[in-house]
Amino acid sequence: MGENTIETASLAQHDSFWIEWRVACSVPTSSWDSTSFTTAGVHYDTFQKYYPRIRTAMIGMYSSPSLGAQYLPDVVESGSTYPVTAYADSATNLYKLVAKGGSIINSPSAYYLTKTQLDALKAHPALMEQDLGLPLTSVSGEYWIYTITSLKDSNLFFQSTVAPTVQYGTRPLHPIYNTPGGATQSLILNNMDTTLWLKSTTYEVFAPTVLPNLKCNSLVK
Repeated sequence: MGENTIETASLAQHDSFWIEWRVACSVPTSSWDSTSFTTAGVHYDTFQKYYPRIRTAMIGMYSSPSLGAQYLPDVVESGSTYPVTAYADSATNLYKLVAKGGSIINSPSAYYLTKTQLDALKAHPALMEQDLGLPLTSVSGEYWIYTITSLKDSNLFFQSTVAPTVQYGTRPLHPIYNTPGGATQSLILNNMDTTLWLKSTTYEVFAPTVLPNLKCNSLVK
């Protein structure tokens, strides 16, 4: 499994690729009980010091200030750049990519993609999981792409660049899986507000036809 090897792959081969990684790294398919995941992103303290207006706007997207204080630090620190404002006009679609069988579209998870970013990822599927910084608990041979639609003009959301990640397994402080990040993530913090956003109940199936090209990784034996 060479670092720069890109191979045509069937769905079964793609699934087997990730199963091999999970087994080698002792990471269950969907449970976080025996793994931890960190991002090498920006620091929230610096963000709130130098970008108070954007922080206030982001906090205001949550149903209460206490929820904002609880969840916003992880959202900010998931990026290697500080969040900037963006706007969606009425009928504009953004997209959420989840592993096959995932129902995270029904959760408050803030992470979405623009059409431009989604198309760029599809054009280079061997790098998709790495660019998105997906943990081993969220990878699959097949992905489901859901749509969220803006219900008004100038609908505020935020964007940042996905930060590099490190995932740890059962051996303490042993980094087992890294991603460089680099994709642009669209952060819709108020995506549960049905007066502002409409989530699809159907999805597009996307199955990459090449094996992932993992950067800076080798199987742990």
